[in-house]
Order: sequence, then C-alpha cells, then structure tokens
Amino acid sequence: MSPKSSFSSKMSQTQAEFEWCSGRDLNPGLRLERTFFSEKKLHQENSFGLKWLEHREQFEGWLQSEDYSEYFKADVLSYLKRYVVEIREPFDIVSMFSKVRRGKRHLVLALRTLFNFYETVGVDKDYLDSLRKALPKVQCGIDLKIPSEAEILDSLRKLPEPR
Repeated sequence: MSPKSSFSSKMSQTQAEFEWCSGRDLNPGLRLERTFFSEKKLHQENSFGLKWLEHREQFEGWLQSEDYSEYFKADVLSYLKRYVVEIREPFDIVSMFSKVRRGKRHLVLALRTLFNFYETVGVDKDYLDSLRKALPKVQCGIDLKIPSEAEILDSLRKLPEPR
C-alpha cells in the first residue's frame, strides 16, 4: 500500500467518524485537518522525524489557503525541495545549514512556514519550538542607526559648497 493511499484511507476513516455530526461545531478550535495526526502518531512523528515530502500535497494545499504571494509559495517549495528531506532533531537543521552557501534567509523562511503548517495539523508545539530555536539568526541589510541632529549638521558642514 503506498503512503498516498494509506493517508487517503486514514482521512476517509476520519471523515466517516465526523459525518454523523451536523450543525454547529461545539469546538471550533479543533478542525478536521488537525485530526491528521492522532496522539499516537504525534509521538511517533517526533521520534522518527518530519518527512515533509510525505505531506507535500497537504502542505501545498495549506499554502494555497494562506494569504501568501505566488512568488513566496514557489520560493518556499523550491528551497524545501532543494535542502530538506527529513528533520528528526535540532542538529539536523544545523547540519542542513552547513551545506547552504547562498539563500540562508530564504531557507529559514521556508522552514518557518513548514513548521507553521505542522503546528496547524497538530504536531507537538514544544518539539517544533525546539526546531525553531535551531534555526540560525539571519540579518537583513537594514540600517537601524538613527543619527542625532549634531551628527547630521556635522556631516552637512563637511560637504563642499555648491558653485
């Protein structure tokens, strides 16, 4: 049985369990997609790692439902395909980034998006937070220094006089 068909059968069983319920949901915080990982599966997922390729179709569907630009979605999928296979522990992230030469910021954003997806479907938040802490800090090229008025006046005095 392929992983795709086993997931389909699990989802149809889950849907069958919820078909009897009609009307308003008394627990709106618990959505059908969050039942994707049962408690047993959650514990098993943490011990064996996150294999995003097995959940790629669901992840792409989740990306479509979020308000991300098409460029960002394509960028996230590209970086995940290029660098991520399986994440078991925080050190896997460290070793993954040791192979990246350019585009570390894009990979960090892609992984954060993937972790948000896994949090939505019910993977343990503490486990995902430990993975998030392993992500390297990425600095943007924004200058946050605001000069004082004296520094501005001093630099203006140093400029040559206009002719």
